[in-house]
Order: sequence, then C-alpha cells, then structure tokens
Amino acid sequence: MILLQNENYSDDDFFVSVGAELLRHPSRVRVIKYLDTHKTGTVDDFAMVLGTSKNILAPHLKDLRTSAIIRGEVTGSQVVYHLNRVVFKAHMTALSEYLNKYLQ
Repeated sequence: MILLQNENYSDDDFFVSVGAELLRHPSRVRVIKYLDTHKTGTVDDFAMVLGTSKNILAPHLKDLRTSAIIRGEVTGSQVVYHLNRVVFKAHMTALSEYLNKYLQ
C-alpha cells in the first residue's frame, strides 16, 4: 500500500519511502519498464507481457496511480496508462540519494 503525504513526513522521507515501495514488487517494475519503452499500455498489454491475470495486476496499478507514477486515461472501454516521468524521477532520485548516503 502506498503512503499518502501528510504533515507527519518530510518531503524527502515521503519520496524515499514511496520510491522504495514502488520497487517492492516485480510486477510494478515491469509495468514501469513497459511504459518507459512503449510510452502507453493497457491492463491487457501488461497482463500479456507479464503472463499474469488482470486481477493480479489491479492492486499494483492502483498503487502506481495513487503515487502518480502512472496516469490513466479512459479511451473507449479501456484505460490507457502513461508513465509520469517527472514524478517517477523525483521518487527515484530521492531513493538514490538516500541509498548513496547510507551505503557509502
């Protein structure tokens, strides 16, 4: 479950924790990679590439949407997802800086 920002967390702590959470499951990583390569994708695309069911993907897509890493636009009867590169980069930069600080 992705945290929602509130007054109890600094922005840095929030971005680090969400970045780590996003990478917690291989399905999330593969959806992000897919969108990075293909620019857009649907749940059918992800299910086919990952070899899993839409029901298994649903909570991961919800977490990615909640964190604003991906955006979904309804097109006909499907949702087309896009990677929000600005938000993704912010989370990954914060996580990288955190890890570099503590792993040296």
